[in-house]
Amino acid sequence: MTLPGFDNCYVVDIILNFFMARTNTAGTVRMDPNFNRQAHPEYFVDSLGRSRVAWCGKASIHHVRYCPKNEHSAELIRLYHDRRQVADEDKRDFNMQMNTFWYYRNHMKCKATVSLTEPTLKRREALGFTDYFY
Repeated sequence: MTLPGFDNCYVVDIILNFFMARTNTAGTVRMDPNFNRQAHPEYFVDSLGRSRVAWCGKASIHHVRYCPKNEHSAELIRLYHDRRQVADEDKRDFNMQMNTFWYYRNHMKCKATVSLTEPTLKRREALGFTDYFY
């Protein structure tokens, strides 16, 4: 369903990667400490019924991968990379733990297939999405 008054925005339940929100609204959803490193879908599942979410395809955010030059920049860059770039084994263990917590904490069942309409598939393809997970 499109968002009234915003032709390129759609009402959704979960979005990926980043979002903007009013502090008063976003602060009512408490983060589960088991998901302190990555918790985008978990946040939105916890906020179902308490927040309104829209996806607008024209928004673009660029991630700055470096720090401005100052006396602390080398240390900040090292800390950033240590946090973001984890070993494959650690990443696999982390993802397995995340998946386990995800289904148990939300009393959810896994759906093996995703049914998307043809216009949605074309729109996702045009935006560069190659998978069918939201």
